[in-house]
Amino acid sequence: QNINYLCLTAHYVDSEWTLQKRIINFCQISSHKGESVGKVIESCLHAWGIERVFTMTVDNASSNDSMITYLRRKIKGWKGVVLGGEFLHVRCCAHIVNLIVNEGLKDLHDSIAAVRNAVRYVRSSPARLLKFKSCGEREKIEYKGLVCLDVPNRWNSTYMMLDASIKFQKAFERYEEE
Repeated sequence: QNINYLCLTAHYVDSEWTLQKRIINFCQISSHKGESVGKVIESCLHAWGIERVFTMTVDNASSNDSMITYLRRKIKGWKGVVLGGEFLHVRCCAHIVNLIVNEGLKDLHDSIAAVRNAVRYVRSSPARLLKFKSCGEREKIEYKGLVCLDVPNRWNSTYMMLDASIKFQKAFERYEEE
């Protein structure tokens, strides 16, 4: 069974003009349908007594369009809603960049997959990782970090995986030889 969760984070400027960030809800939701998510968010805003809403930043899922439409309709009459909710929907720039970068990386998929598989292999057990570290030491690699796997929804993690793997190229070669 697929379990869905919602994490709602509030960003606000306090009385000292300091930007604050707080998770105000983390809960299981029954569906990703826009109206269902909108009702959960509306309920959370009521529970916290939040009436001043400027924007909601969400990814580009089509269900978020209907969630924003639902919320805009429900909160329009609230006294603290900025500009009647006209600018309520803000698309997440990090998600857009992630989509663009992943599209660009498709041409390099086979090469990246080979590096990912090699990293996954050496990190899959403590014994392999220890042997890999030993290969790095024998190759006199002075880099203090370690190879890491990328994460699909963090576009820069593929870069970090490739960057570290290049530094350990000779260690990978030695590991393969041994």
